[in-house]
Amino acid sequence: MGVFDRIFGKGGYAQVARRAELRGDLARAAELWDLAGQPEETARVMLLRGDAELEPSARRQHYLQAKSIAPEGHSVREEARRKHALLTLAMAKDGALSTALRQELLAAARELEELGEPLKAADGYRLASDEEGEARALTQAGEIEKLESLLTSEQDRQRRERARQQTAAEVEMMVAGGRRREALATGEAWLETDPDDRLLRERCDALRARRTRGAVLRVVLEGRDLLFAFGQEIVLGRAEPTLSAIGPETGHIAVASHAVSRRHLRIVREGGETFAMDLGSRNGTYLRGMRAAGKVSMGPGLELHLGNEVPVRLTPSTQIAGAIVIEIAGRRYIAPFGAARLPVADWQLDLGAGGWLELIGGAHAFLGDAALASRATLLAGDRIARARGGPCVLEIAGET
Repeated sequence: MGVFDRIFGKGGYAQVARRAELRGDLARAAELWDLAGQPEETARVMLLRGDAELEPSARRQHYLQAKSIAPEGHSVREEARRKHALLTLAMAKDGALSTALRQELLAAARELEELGEPLKAADGYRLASDEEGEARALTQAGEIEKLESLLTSEQDRQRRERARQQTAAEVEMMVAGGRRREALATGEAWLETDPDDRLLRERCDALRARRTRGAVLRVVLEGRDLLFAFGQEIVLGRAEPTLSAIGPETGHIAVASHAVSRRHLRIVREGGETFAMDLGSRNGTYLRGMRAAGKVSMGPGLELHLGNEVPVRLTPSTQIAGAIVIEIAGRRYIAPFGAARLPVADWQLDLGAGGWLELIGGAHAFLGDAALASRATLLAGDRIARARGGPCVLEIAGET
């Protein structure tokens, strides 16, 4: 036993604690009350320390210590529980609600409910998104109107969630069945009403990322690498404009040469015959060394020079019925002038509305285990088989 204990005993500690409290030394006072063996007084001083603290987290810690020190059932302990719980609610309103803070908030709401403050408890449950607890607290408080509003809000939320799940399921079914254009439209329509739906937004972003919108597309057909140039007419030129600039009816093949104008040569089919015509280019188009004027028929084959430098050769396709082959700059483009009739199960490829690549008449066409619609919109990376789970027959490699 120390000298102070022998001379004054616990009563002496209490006297010194009161003097420390009077001069404002609350930390020393709390220590001395503890030495005096009076935990209720120690807890009371800890509450005073909390009330004087400007920093919320430090204040909350003092209240928590007071709650743990005060004897069970003592009024000081009840006050410490109340202040700690109310400060937890206030802090939750001021910042983002982490998982840990949500658990503390629920504990605070339960304490307020036990302390006979059901309205404040309901506020805590609401912040923690505990509808059941909020409804219980509002019932205890006799707040019938608020309770009815909560129940109505919860019913609306549940209906909204069911609608969201149904929309997400519809989008996935459309994607699996090859109705990607409709899937994207459905997802975008939902996001207009709920822009914070992260999962559906990611799904729509993934569809846009794989969408093919260019008129020149690469596909692999039964192991053969093919370049298709879609459009009712094909324009050869130095710059490749967007579909919105030239219209979905016109395909464009870019030619990287300064001898070639931006829009140099037009290739079109009229009355079952294919023609090429210069579009008023700066350096002209040459046929057998002579500058070509007007329409030039392809016939069984046609060789031209753009700007008298860049050779281009047009011939009928031996792979795609009714199409022609455009050979330029070391590449071979197949131009079907409309839908490309593939030599596979009467399948056809074409650009549909909005520039989406479509597989038409896709009887017995499958993406994995899913059967495609008769007019399916395709995405880059699609691997299409003739049988469920069968080997790939047509792969959409994407834009060039």
